[in-house]
Amino acid sequence: MSLPAELIVAILELAYHGDPLTLDRPAMLACARVCRAWAFPAQALLFRDVRLPNKARLDAFLSALRPDARGCFLARAVRSLAIEPGRGGIAFPDLVAVLQACPRIYELELALSISDPLPESSLAAFRAAIPALRILHLNYRNMPAPVPQLLAACPAIHSLELRGSVSIPLPDALAPSASRPAFRLRELQFRVPFFCAEDQAACDMLSWTLAHSAGSLAILSLLDLPSDPTLDALLAAHAPSLRSLRLGGYNPDRLSQYLSTVRACPRLEELQLNFNPGPELLEAIPRSLEHLSFKNDERSMFDASWTHSIAHVIDALPAFPRLRVITYVGDKRIDAPERHTLKEKCDARKVHLRCIRKPLGAFTGETETLYLPTQFPRYIPVAAAKRPGDSF
Repeated sequence: MSLPAELIVAILELAYHGDPLTLDRPAMLACARVCRAWAFPAQALLFRDVRLPNKARLDAFLSALRPDARGCFLARAVRSLAIEPGRGGIAFPDLVAVLQACPRIYELELALSISDPLPESSLAAFRAAIPALRILHLNYRNMPAPVPQLLAACPAIHSLELRGSVSIPLPDALAPSASRPAFRLRELQFRVPFFCAEDQAACDMLSWTLAHSAGSLAILSLLDLPSDPTLDALLAAHAPSLRSLRLGGYNPDRLSQYLSTVRACPRLEELQLNFNPGPELLEAIPRSLEHLSFKNDERSMFDASWTHSIAHVIDALPAFPRLRVITYVGDKRIDAPERHTLKEKCDARKVHLRCIRKPLGAFTGETETLYLPTQFPRYIPVAAAKRPGDSF
C-alpha cells in the first residue's frame, strides 16, 4: 500500500529538519533514490537551499532546470540562494540568470566582489527577477560601490543583514536627504563597524537604510553605537517598536549612551551583549526582558578595571519577572563558582541557562536565519561543533 503524497512530504521534511541546527542533505540524497514517489519531494528539499560557489556549479545547476515539468518543479522549489558575483568566474548577469530561472527565491545570501557601479540595465533586470525576495544577506567585503544601488533595487525585503569591513559612502544621488529605499524592515543586522563615533559614512548608511522602517523594526543588531546625533534619531524613530537589541563592541567612555539606548526600548524582550554588562546597564534594562545573552571572557571588554565577576548578574535576576532564558557566552574555566550560583538561581526561578563557548549568529561569521519569532531567543542553524550546551 502506498502512502499519501502529503504524508511522504511530511516524513521527508522531518528527516531533513530533524535536528533544528542542521540540514541532513545526505539523507535526502538517499531518499531521492528510493522510489519515484519519494524522488520529487526529496529533490525539492535538496533544491530548497542552493549554494553556487563558482561558475561550473552555476552552469550545472541551470542545466538541471530543464524546460520540462521536472525542471520547472525544481526551479520553483528553490527558496534560498547563496552566491558571490565577482568570484569563481561568476558575473552579475549570471546572478540575474539564476534569479530569473527561480522566481520563488525568498532569501538571498549575496557576497559581492564587485567594485564598480552597476549599469541601470543590470539593476532593472535584477529588480524584475526578485518578486518573492524578502530576506537579504549582503556581504560587500571592502568593495562598497554597488551596495546602495542593490538595496534600492530590493523594495519588498523585510529583513536585511548588511556586513562589510569598511564604511559605505553614499553617492550624491542616494544621499540621506534624497532618494531613500522603499523597504520597511522588521530586522536589520548592521554589521558595519563605526571606526570612530563620528564615522559619518557609516552613520549616513544606517540612517538611509532605516528611512522607512519606523514602527516596523523589531530586531536591531549593531556592532558599535553610532554618533550621538544619529543615535538620538535612531532611538526616537525605532526604539518604541524594538523587541530585540544586539550590541557588539563596548566603549566605557560612552556608558551613558549604552544606558540611554537600553532605557529607550520599553518593549524589549531580548538583549544580546558581546560583553559583560555592568550593574548600571543591568539596572537600565526594561523589566519586560525574557532573554539576556552576555559574553564573559578576556576579550569581551576594553576597560582595564573590568573583572570577570558575574555577581551583579546574579543579584539582578529578581528584577526581571518575565526572564525565561539566560545565555552565558565564555570560557567555562572563568568564575566557575559564580556560574554554579547563577545556575542554582536560574533553576530556582525555572529560567533556562545556556552556557556556550562562542556566540551564535549576530557577532560571528555565521549567517543567521532571519525570522521574527513569537518568543526569544531565536534558535538558528549552526555547525554541530558550535551547538549550544547546558553543561558546566
